Amino acid sequence: MLAIEVEYLTGLVRAARYEDLDQPEWPPQPDRLFSALVCAWAEAGEDRAEHQALLWLERLPPPELAAPRASRRDVVAVYVPPNDMSVKGKPGGRIPKGAALKSSLTVLPQMRTNRQPRSFPAVCPEHPVVYFLWPQARAGTEIREALQRLASRVSYLGHSSSLVRVAVRCDGQDPLPPATHLPSPAGTMALRWVYEGRLAELCAGYRRAAEANAGRPDDQKITWRPPPGIAFGYELVSEAAAPAQPPPESVFGEHWYVFADSGGRLPALTAFAHIAAAMRRALQSHAGDPVPEVLSGHAPDGSPSQSPHLAIAPLADVGWEHSSGRLLGLGVILPRALEGARHAPERAAVLRALASFARSAGGHGELRLGRRGLWRLAHEPAPTRHSLRPHRYCRPARRWATVTPIVLDRFPKEKDGADAAAIVAAGCERIGLPRPCSVALYKHSAVRGAPSAWPSRGAPSWSDWSLPGDSPLRSRCRRHAVLEFDRPVRGPVILGAGRYQGFGLCLPLEVEAEP
Repeated sequence: MLAIEVEYLTGLVRAARYEDLDQPEWPPQPDRLFSALVCAWAEAGEDRAEHQALLWLERLPPPELAAPRASRRDVVAVYVPPNDMSVKGKPGGRIPKGAALKSSLTVLPQMRTNRQPRSFPAVCPEHPVVYFLWPQARAGTEIREALQRLASRVSYLGHSSSLVRVAVRCDGQDPLPPATHLPSPAGTMALRWVYEGRLAELCAGYRRAAEANAGRPDDQKITWRPPPGIAFGYELVSEAAAPAQPPPESVFGEHWYVFADSGGRLPALTAFAHIAAAMRRALQSHAGDPVPEVLSGHAPDGSPSQSPHLAIAPLADVGWEHSSGRLLGLGVILPRALEGARHAPERAAVLRALASFARSAGGHGELRLGRRGLWRLAHEPAPTRHSLRPHRYCRPARRWATVTPIVLDRFPKEKDGADAAAIVAAGCERIGLPRPCSVALYKHSAVRGAPSAWPSRGAPSWSDWSLPGDSPLRSRCRRHAVLEFDRPVRGPVILGAGRYQGFGLCLPLEVEAEP
């Protein structure tokens, strides 16, 4: 087997798709790795043994890939400033008369009339190592050593800021991860690889560009961009075989109605109880009379509903390596039983309310949060940001951790002891799941970016979770939890007394599958 390991040293991958420079590339294209090895060979003097190794490599079939899941970073347009304006004179002297202030200001990107925006699309992989695998390849000692020398000189892959460490893995070293992308004629994903003669093509193209640029000033030189390799079909490999029996499901549905931040004052995640209350009031105002019980959460006599009803959950930047905990939107979740009842009048009433709210303020909805300001929300039927995708919270998993703390259904008899764990376990059964085999309670969340259940001693009061003044949950205990079941269970897993208001929302701790 031949395996080439690529580690992204900064944890951030900047590379653009060949066909769309505004979109990030992931996983990395195999032909990009080949070009990087060719560059390392040419810059070091075109060693003969390394040349033979590259010729051997280009004859191999397209590789398998072991690539982790990656989250896309927001693309922001930037302006690269030009060189400073040239003026004559001694350092520290006065500005010459010929260099007027207006002319001097033209070097600022904002002041230039010919400025052009640039973008640097990027992704953050959950694990910064990718493997290119050729299971059937058998490289001799000379070929392997030459490839190792080439790999050791590759310093970046993609954009020059994507610093990497590249190495050739030998048989007998630590076991390699299983492939996540396999070449397949029926595959729906296209990845590029090279062909016999690719090395000669790259060398010839570079020589032609060098000859064309000979004698030209720097600002008139042309940049040669090599043509892409051949696209091969790839298929994704599921991380686990489908279970013989469908996993247990919670009472909450999987087809969320996602609303994303579209302006106004962005609230903190710790204030989500206010957001959930405002969202429920807004939907009720668009539902007309009578407001269905599934939306209001109350029976016709005003008592709390005893049936599963509509839940509102936060969607935040959590669970990734560089997560900040920033609130990005919210999800409106119907009960699973009502989700499939397409002709139920209660479901139709909720959908009408959602549609009316989504277009109530010129194409988006607005939540008025009192002194917290106004928050605009846009309906996203197919979110592009991974943090807004409900699938993160709905896929089957054995281990789960809370993003928002669980509000215990009652006061435990002993602080964070067996009784508190029993309360959480009973909460799992209350939403249709089996009792977990393990419950661990903490102040802090096991999910990156999620706020703690309560602030540290001496911290300002505004750093705590905030609840409406009339909320019965204000005096309840809050705990973060890690749950483990004896078999995978299907989410959403939303637990505790505040489960309809965004508390107790859980995220699987297992590595997420490729979308």
